[in-house]
Amino acid sequence: MGFESVVMMRFTLDEIKPFFLEPKLEDRKIATILEKIKVMYTIDRKGLPSKKWTRTEVSAYSAFYLTTNVAKLTWLFDQLPRELKEELRHCDIIDFGTGPGTYLLAFLRYFEGEVTGDLMGVDKEELMLEQAQKLTRGLYPKASLEFFQHIPPPHNDQNKRLLIFGNSLNELSDHEVIGIIERASADYILFIEPGTPVVYDQMMKIRDHFKTTKGQVLFPCPSLDLACPVKVRLEKEDKYKDDWCHQVWRGTHDQSIERLGQLAKIDRKVMPMITHLYASNKERVLDDSYTKARFIRFLNESKHAFLWEVCLLENSEQKICQFEIPKKTMSKKEAKEFKKLSVGASFDYEQLKEINDHHYRVKVNILS
Repeated sequence: MGFESVVMMRFTLDEIKPFFLEPKLEDRKIATILEKIKVMYTIDRKGLPSKKWTRTEVSAYSAFYLTTNVAKLTWLFDQLPRELKEELRHCDIIDFGTGPGTYLLAFLRYFEGEVTGDLMGVDKEELMLEQAQKLTRGLYPKASLEFFQHIPPPHNDQNKRLLIFGNSLNELSDHEVIGIIERASADYILFIEPGTPVVYDQMMKIRDHFKTTKGQVLFPCPSLDLACPVKVRLEKEDKYKDDWCHQVWRGTHDQSIERLGQLAKIDRKVMPMITHLYASNKERVLDDSYTKARFIRFLNESKHAFLWEVCLLENSEQKICQFEIPKKTMSKKEAKEFKKLSVGASFDYEQLKEINDHHYRVKVNILS
């Protein structure tokens, strides 16, 4: 996706503000509320279970966190094959923990409103559902939208279902997550969650569930039949005890949203996240011709090269390697853009030299 397309995916404050529960909120007032929300969610979380949102808080949250979270789904969908995205476009969507309609709007935005399924938002917070209805129906009046406080039963057997968990796992046990998946009768299950070690541990248990039930992983792993090499390393070596696999989105938002972030002293230009996509009932045949690697960690940059840690499928084995990428293999513009890459992207590569076991010098093709 080119730069112009990415810009088109962004929501501006002027675009969404008319549909806020409190549309006349000034930017500085929004920023003040955002600072309080940040403290509540990242510092003092004790009162969260009993937290009752106000209309101004919901509006402020929508202004900043909705608009910045949209970038996560956009990035993830850009990593998926065209055929899979086309299938998802025709799914019924259930956004569990939708908040102000975050991933329903991200989904509609990505496909420019050209979706054919029913879009359903689920949230226990009534004000969030009210806000979600105003935003989604205001911005996409032609979309088929419904909102619930509980998972709705299937009502259209012709369409497949995509269930989205967005920042929901921290409030649910593994058993509850699996129960929601089963009640939703979902064909595809997407997780877009905070990039923390706690979430990683929970995702590994959910990954095991899909392996047990003969599901299929579509992102980020090549196969459920292969052990996660990060988890294996974690269990074997003490020096990696604080390690976990996650993605990191890097980029910028619309200027109006960036200004809100500056006023509230919150930077969302770098967002750690854990994104996984599964199919519930597909068998996957491991393709030995799979040649892509996936960036999992930036290690170092020298005068002559970038050093990245990658997750690599080789000889039917998933392993962690170091890729040394010489700057002379790319233009100055490419080298500059390379520094901004999001962690988690997959790419084709050409091996130039094997330096030692699990350490290669390579040329990559990721910016085209």
